[in-house]
Amino acid sequence: MRKHADTEDAIARLNHSGMSRVPFADWHANSTRAALRALSSMLVGWFQNTCLTCPLRRAAPKRLRRQLWHLPAAVCRSARRVLLRLPQQHPGAKALLAIAHPH
Repeated sequence: MRKHADTEDAIARLNHSGMSRVPFADWHANSTRAALRALSSMLVGWFQNTCLTCPLRRAAPKRLRRQLWHLPAAVCRSARRVLLRLPQQHPGAKALLAIAHPH
Protein backbone atom coordinates (compact mmCIF):
# COMPACT_ATOMS: atom_id res chain seq x y z
CA MET A 1 0.00 0.00 0.00
CA ARG A 2 2.90 2.36 0.68
CA LYS A 3 4.07 2.36 -2.97
CA HIS A 4 0.66 3.68 -3.99
CA ALA A 5 0.90 6.47 -1.40
CA ASP A 6 4.44 7.34 -2.56
CA THR A 7 3.19 7.58 -6.14
CA GLU A 8 0.35 9.88 -5.10
CA ASP A 9 2.82 12.03 -3.14
CA ALA A 10 5.08 12.29 -6.19
CA ILE A 11 2.16 13.31 -8.41
CA ALA A 12 1.04 15.91 -5.87
CA ARG A 13 4.59 17.32 -5.72
CA LEU A 14 4.72 17.59 -9.51
CA ASN A 15 1.33 19.33 -9.58
CA HIS A 16 2.47 21.82 -6.93
CA SER A 17 5.63 22.46 -8.97
CA GLY A 18 3.65 23.62 -11.99
CA MET A 19 3.08 20.40 -13.94
CA SER A 20 -0.70 20.87 -13.77
CA ARG A 21 -0.50 23.93 -16.02
CA VAL A 22 -0.10 23.80 -19.79
CA PRO A 23 0.79 27.38 -20.76
CA PHE A 24 1.65 26.94 -24.44
CA ALA A 25 -0.51 26.11 -27.46
CA ASP A 26 2.33 24.16 -29.05
CA TRP A 27 2.62 20.48 -28.05
CA HIS A 28 6.44 20.47 -28.38
CA ALA A 29 6.82 23.44 -26.05
CA ASN A 30 4.54 21.83 -23.45
CA SER A 31 6.35 18.48 -23.67
CA THR A 32 9.71 20.22 -23.25
CA ARG A 33 8.36 22.11 -20.24
CA ALA A 34 7.02 18.88 -18.74
CA ALA A 35 10.38 17.13 -19.26
CA LEU A 36 12.22 20.02 -17.56
CA ARG A 37 9.75 19.97 -14.65
CA ALA A 38 10.22 16.22 -14.23
CA LEU A 39 14.01 16.63 -14.32
CA SER A 40 13.91 19.42 -11.74
CA SER A 41 11.63 17.32 -9.53
CA MET A 42 14.11 14.43 -9.69
CA LEU A 43 17.01 16.76 -8.84
CA VAL A 44 15.14 18.18 -5.84
CA GLY A 45 14.31 14.65 -4.67
CA TRP A 46 17.95 13.61 -5.04
CA PHE A 47 19.04 16.69 -3.08
CA GLN A 48 16.55 15.92 -0.32
CA ASN A 49 17.66 12.29 -0.02
CA THR A 50 21.40 12.92 -0.09
CA CYS A 51 21.88 16.29 1.62
CA LEU A 52 19.05 16.80 4.10
CA THR A 53 18.77 14.91 7.38
CA CYS A 54 16.11 17.01 9.07
CA PRO A 55 12.31 17.22 8.55
CA LEU A 56 12.97 19.01 5.25
CA ARG A 57 13.93 15.62 3.78
CA ARG A 58 10.24 14.81 3.22
CA ALA A 59 9.06 18.41 2.77
CA ALA A 60 6.84 19.55 -0.06
CA PRO A 61 8.27 21.90 -2.71
CA LYS A 62 6.37 24.85 -1.25
CA ARG A 63 8.01 24.38 2.16
CA LEU A 64 11.46 23.92 0.57
CA ARG A 65 11.03 27.18 -1.33
CA ARG A 66 9.95 29.04 1.80
CA GLN A 67 12.58 27.66 4.17
CA LEU A 68 15.62 26.79 2.07
CA TRP A 69 15.67 28.19 -1.45
CA HIS A 70 14.51 31.70 -0.45
CA LEU A 71 16.68 31.97 2.64
CA PRO A 72 17.77 35.61 3.03
CA ALA A 73 21.53 35.88 3.38
CA ALA A 74 24.29 38.42 2.90
CA VAL A 75 27.69 37.75 1.33
CA CYS A 76 30.37 39.69 3.23
CA ARG A 77 34.14 39.99 2.98
CA SER A 78 36.27 40.10 6.09
CA ALA A 79 40.01 39.48 6.52
CA ARG A 80 40.33 38.28 2.92
CA ARG A 81 37.62 35.67 3.45
CA VAL A 82 34.17 35.50 1.95
CA LEU A 83 31.48 34.97 4.59
CA LEU A 84 27.82 34.10 4.27
CA ARG A 85 25.69 35.68 6.99
CA LEU A 86 22.44 33.89 7.73
CA PRO A 87 19.58 35.06 9.98
CA GLN A 88 19.69 32.98 13.16
CA GLN A 89 15.92 32.87 13.70
CA HIS A 90 15.07 31.69 10.18
CA PRO A 91 13.80 28.08 10.19
CA GLY A 92 15.95 27.04 7.23
CA ALA A 93 19.26 28.44 8.54
CA LYS A 94 19.99 25.37 10.70
CA ALA A 95 19.22 23.03 7.79
CA LEU A 96 21.56 24.96 5.49
CA LEU A 97 24.33 24.92 8.10
CA ALA A 98 23.84 21.16 8.56
CA ILE A 99 24.37 20.73 4.80
CA ALA A 100 27.50 22.88 4.77
CA HIS A 101 29.03 21.36 7.93
CA PRO A 102 27.77 17.78 8.29
CA HIS A 103 29.97 16.79 11.27
